[in-house]
Amino acid sequence: MSVAFDSVADTRPRVGRDVLFTASYDGVLFHTSSGGFKIASSSAYRLAALLVPVLDGTRSVAELCGRLPEPQQEMVGQLVQALLSRGFARDVPADQVDPAELLGAPVAAQFEAQLGYLDHYADHPARRFADFRQATVAVIGTGPVAHACTTALVRNGLAHVTVFGDIDAAVEEERAALAEAGVDATVAVRDYDPNTLGWDDLGGAELVLVAGGDDAPEVTHRLLSSGPAGATVLPAWRLGSQVVVGPASGTGRRSCWYCALLRLTPSTPGDASRTWRSLAVGHAAAGASRRLTGPPAAMIGNLLAFEAFRLSTGAPEPETDGRVILQDVEAFDVTTEDLLPHPECTFCAPEPPAVAHGVASLDEDPAAVADAESDEAVERAIHELDARDLLLRPRVGVFSGYGDEMWEQTPVRIGTVGFYDAAGTQRRVHAFDVHHVLGARTRALAHASVAYAEGFGVRSATGDAPGPDAATVTGVSLLDGERVSVPRAAAEPLGPANADGLVEPSRAGAGAGFDVESAVRDALSSALGFRALTTSIAGGASLRIPLDGLAEDPALLFLTKAAVNLGVDVELLDLGSGALGGMQVVLARSVEPGGEGAPVDKTWTIAADPSWRRAATRAMCDLIGQVQLRRQSAPGAAEAVTGAMLDGRDPLLTDFDADTLVPSGSGPARIAGHGSWSAVLSGIAEAGLDVVVVPLGGADLRLGGIVAVRVVLIDRADR
Repeated sequence: MSVAFDSVADTRPRVGRDVLFTASYDGVLFHTSSGGFKIASSSAYRLAALLVPVLDGTRSVAELCGRLPEPQQEMVGQLVQALLSRGFARDVPADQVDPAELLGAPVAAQFEAQLGYLDHYADHPARRFADFRQATVAVIGTGPVAHACTTALVRNGLAHVTVFGDIDAAVEEERAALAEAGVDATVAVRDYDPNTLGWDDLGGAELVLVAGGDDAPEVTHRLLSSGPAGATVLPAWRLGSQVVVGPASGTGRRSCWYCALLRLTPSTPGDASRTWRSLAVGHAAAGASRRLTGPPAAMIGNLLAFEAFRLSTGAPEPETDGRVILQDVEAFDVTTEDLLPHPECTFCAPEPPAVAHGVASLDEDPAAVADAESDEAVERAIHELDARDLLLRPRVGVFSGYGDEMWEQTPVRIGTVGFYDAAGTQRRVHAFDVHHVLGARTRALAHASVAYAEGFGVRSATGDAPGPDAATVTGVSLLDGERVSVPRAAAEPLGPANADGLVEPSRAGAGAGFDVESAVRDALSSALGFRALTTSIAGGASLRIPLDGLAEDPALLFLTKAAVNLGVDVELLDLGSGALGGMQVVLARSVEPGGEGAPVDKTWTIAADPSWRRAATRAMCDLIGQVQLRRQSAPGAAEAVTGAMLDGRDPLLTDFDADTLVPSGSGPARIAGHGSWSAVLSGIAEAGLDVVVVPLGGADLRLGGIVAVRVVLIDRADR
């Protein structure tokens, strides 16, 4: 008995229409435009040549090959298994309907290409095409885009379309050709007033295509603001030199048109402001026409019709569900970008992220820490970072992308992430790593997430907290998991809630990571480092660490030599005596003499961690990285590194001069000093304090795989 054959005997394989197979010297190579695989066997090509033509989904493998000898059955089973497992074939359901029976012979014959297209991507092509053919679609607009869209809808099988505007001769020609083939197609044309058009006029349309024109944004806004459940609006609209198609908006869709406009506003402020003005006053703002003509209009009209086909059939997946398509009308470049809900969108109103009631453990797996630089760990880190690419899109992403290709990546690695903050200011955030650009990018993405999320503040910590104007927010205690209210000023120290200076305006206490635990570790490190720094400023002890004591650790030795090579005089201060729970806090500072007549450059960094070695490495690496970044010679480097903080982050302590810290003596490099997060939390509890965790920003970061939080240290007696 053949195990391979038995496993596929009942399947009805349908080989993809884009699958090719080619003879190789030792077997057969199957390939498509996106990849391929090889079966090594002297008879593999002959078997493929005999079998592939009959794998059309109409018969099961048992029907085709049930009478073959067992050795040949085994070969067939292995081949079919390989095709199915790699997506080169799919199992067609036995109840798949014949198109001629469901649609009628004339319709099935006329739209054979469309049915074949659906069959390539999904099961039940006849049913899917019937869904499209029977869909109630309205096209709104006059001019070439609407004409091309209507023509394409009729040509590809839509039985009835209502046009609010006008049509051209091409539509009538398509209808006449279909009538000759025995296929019905009707087009109803109605006049409309773009200033008053509403859902009552649309006659229950399930899908509304807003086909460009000067009034496209106003019509889209009017429909979306009052749209019934179940209806979808798909607009094509002009924004400066680009046409934006989508997103498909309505109940159950993954994003909305307002999110797209909010995302596009910072990068196109002039054009976007005119669009927002037109929405406010109810008619298009004066200026250049948004109307398209010529080939761009035909392209956009056909694209709208194709998206209507995909939205109705579900095959292939619509490009505009949760995404937008952007076409440059001058260069004709077309890109598709994922669109996440915008935190300020009142129409999407994404649920605020909730913080889990307590974190199981902040302690890291010792084996994972020790193995952090292994090839397997690096591969995992690459996979985790790649999984966050959803957040990085040039035009409508939360972040515009990585901007570190221009940097000289020595002695340390530099990662740069660009984004627009809540105020619409373009920013670049930099981070550094001793070993890999991967690590630098991971940290830069976390830093950028904090800077981005801080602009939107704390919406809610548990889903039922007061709104953004409330004086307090609700967080979760890290020590006992209870809900705790804290002043909004403490949770948003850089926001308007702290305008009266209730707390120090600082980024301290904010952190981000790929999961809640790493985000809380990042935030707590920042908060405890800041607390140790302010304690030292107030007179707490600090110790100077001789750099020659760092030679025992390879990374610290490397950074020490890098500082020498850069001509930077680095000084390390141990601030651990002012830290809670045995937290290790290290401050690195340097002074670089400027050129003739140039000011002196002062740089300082601080890091906190239960491990002294990791804290010292991070502080040294960040300091070397800032010096290295400041000395970049690449074009545009000077503009990229301007500002008080070279890493582009919000200030930890405004107007602080690190030279004011006078060490009380010298101390050893405690490279072997390693505590735990559990011990740190125990120390915080023993000091009578509590750690309250509140989420930052909206749902977009969470959907992209990043958690941003702020921790607030409070007296337990004040709970």
